[in-house]
Amino acid sequence: FDRLIKTVVRKFLLCSSRILDTFVNKETAMNRPDNVNEAQWQAVINASDYLLITAGPGTGKTHTLTQRILYFLPKLKDDQKILAITFTNKAAGEMRQRIILYAKGGQEAIYVGTFHRFCLSCLREFAPSTGLPQHFQIASEPQRESLAKQIWPGTSKQAREKLNVVSRQKSIVLAEPTQDLARYNQKLRENKLLDFDDI
Repeated sequence: FDRLIKTVVRKFLLCSSRILDTFVNKETAMNRPDNVNEAQWQAVINASDYLLITAGPGTGKTHTLTQRILYFLPKLKDDQKILAITFTNKAAGEMRQRIILYAKGGQEAIYVGTFHRFCLSCLREFAPSTGLPQHFQIASEPQRESLAKQIWPGTSKQAREKLNVVSRQKSIVLAEPTQDLARYNQKLRENKLLDFDDI
């Protein structure tokens, strides 16, 4: 699964790199919009493979990234797409709305979403090759607690404590899964479920 995600992300990065290399120093193809200041515009048209924007809250980071997407959108080839990953659903929603508002077609070539949403879409697309159920769902907290009680009978507090332990175990690379983790994962798969730690 790790190799699958790395391969997908690497393809997006290589695609982005090709786009930037192709159009380096051609910022005259699109004049600076009135709602973008000079500093933001330099970030929009920057042709580096990697670009870090550091700014405080409310300074227009989302706006700048949106304009950068809109700048490169008309330059995409038929087999190219743009991937925009955000940390929150709110930021993804704002960026998506702005792209719909300003883009003159081509929105289907843009993917905007959180890291979890992107990984979930990859898992759904490649579920057969990862050994996951074809139509899996994400377990809610009540579902996880119910499964934990089936595995480790006891109180709700004890179930949550067990879930916290297996959650920590999932966050690290183990040579072999612990017995508790293996039983929990098996119970998830039997019910065609994943949890957020799987994503």
